Amino acid sequence: MEITDAAKGRHLSLQFQGDVLVGCNSVGWTEHVGAMRGLVEGQIHMGEWKDKLKKDPTQLMAAYIASAQAQNAWNGAADVARRGC
Repeated sequence: MEITDAAKGRHLSLQFQGDVLVGCNSVGWTEHVGAMRGLVEGQIHMGEWKDKLKKDPTQLMAAYIASAQAQNAWNGAADVARRGC
């Protein structure tokens, strides 16, 4: 999936294998390079976020927070599954 903003000289391309981001190219879209790298190197399964990114690749940071950081599954400080209790 790709998005180009020619007026601002920006281009973003995301490559998937299944629901795992396996590559990305970014020109002028540099604010979330760390998230891109984390998703690719971590081989994170994106699940439903793959379809969301097809519609809007600029939502990469939201996808990273939800998928790589698993914050969408956190149930607060009492979440025994995340605390290992």
